[in-house]
Amino acid sequence: IIDSLNYAATDIHYMKNNLLVSNTSEIQNELRIYNRNNIDTPFRLDKTVVTQNIPNALYSAGDTLFVGMDDHGGVKVYNIDNPDYVEEITSLATGFSVKEIYWDPLYRWLLLSCGFQGVVVIELDESMQEIETWVINTSYAYAARNYMGNIIVATRKGLEIITLNINQ
Repeated sequence: IIDSLNYAATDIHYMKNNLLVSNTSEIQNELRIYNRNNIDTPFRLDKTVVTQNIPNALYSAGDTLFVGMDDHGGVKVYNIDNPDYVEEITSLATGFSVKEIYWDPLYRWLLLSCGFQGVVVIELDESMQEIETWVINTSYAYAARNYMGNIIVATRKGLEIITLNINQ
């Protein structure tokens, strides 16, 4: 995939014969979706999605794509069921610069690692609309995962484990 070899590319994600590459251009903020029909064929460019901010992080769940934005752009949520028409569903966590994304389908939590801004946990409904949001202050957050209601955060100072008490 020669056309997206950009030293500034920030993330890649593979799902359902689609390869997604973020920040593929030095001219505009974008991500590209490549497809291959079977393992013996090369990837071909299906779609270029132009974004307002630099797309830092990619994560998909089925036909839903979460794109974490730089420069306090939050997360854009897209429906990528049809690569010919990539539809933006919603925008979340505006004001946060997202470095890494993780989706926990069991709890329906979207965990956003936001560097110095800590971790944002967003509970979503089945339509990917926000129900509840928690902001967790941590050291510089590289990655976050949910383990049985505990948020484990990889930080510059090591692992931090936060127990959410969402019943209060």
